[in-house]
Amino acid sequence: MDDCFLFLAVAALAGSAGLFYAAEPGLYMFDAIVAGRLIPPVDFFQRAVNTATYGTTGLVMGWIAIFAVKFSFLFYFRTLVNRIHNLKTWWWCVFVICIPVAFTNIFGTFIVCPYVGSALCMLFFQIYDHVPLSNRSQQPAF
Repeated sequence: MDDCFLFLAVAALAGSAGLFYAAEPGLYMFDAIVAGRLIPPVDFFQRAVNTATYGTTGLVMGWIAIFAVKFSFLFYFRTLVNRIHNLKTWWWCVFVICIPVAFTNIFGTFIVCPYVGSALCMLFFQIYDHVPLSNRSQQPAF
């Protein structure tokens, strides 16, 4: 059982790294636009939604990897404490605490903000509104 959780952790970590890597160009583009070095492209809103979606999904996959490792260790130690009643009671206490904490951290992003895809875009547009107009019309400086 503990090996299955470990394989899930490796897969989730690889997926998380890939999704964060896919979100990276959009983050650099946002930074350049806010700094006034780049004019927003025509498909800016779609890129912003994609970046927010990749980043949020990567965050969820990261939490899945963390808790998969935690449950892997937990089930590994279950076989070690199986014959000692006091430790078995503590194992169950930790297991019962870890379940709601895992669900809260994994699904917390969607619970806090149900409009996950457009949340980053709205935040970015609020930041972009504070960029001076003189910086918005400049060509890229690089």
